[in-house]
Amino acid sequence: MSRLSRRTLPDGSNVLVRPRYRATDYTAPPDKVAEIAALSGTGHYTASMRAPLASDYIQTEDTLVDGKRWVRYSHKGDEFGVEIEVTPDGKIGDVRGAPPEWAYEAASWRDADAGERVVNEEDI
Repeated sequence: MSRLSRRTLPDGSNVLVRPRYRATDYTAPPDKVAEIAALSGTGHYTASMRAPLASDYIQTEDTLVDGKRWVRYSHKGDEFGVEIEVTPDGKIGDVRGAPPEWAYEAASWRDADAGERVVNEEDI
């Protein structure tokens, strides 16, 4: 769920406002992380395994961190992210919530797609 709200500024212009950052607003719900973690028993990280994720998530990054491959996803409707470890043999390893700071940034990146001017609450 987008946290944007509509507001009229003192100059009369209408904008969408992103509220101030609060980590709890951008933290992945444990049930969503568990839902994805349940896929770890389904085998390799293949296109067919990723297909169910595509309806709710956008893959945003695929990086190496400390020698481990992590694929990061941003939820399309709610503003949180998850990270999936892909093991060297191509299977799903650990699944965890993405840092809430990153989820806030990802939500802000998508603000450009809102079709209207979006401002941060702290800027008004």
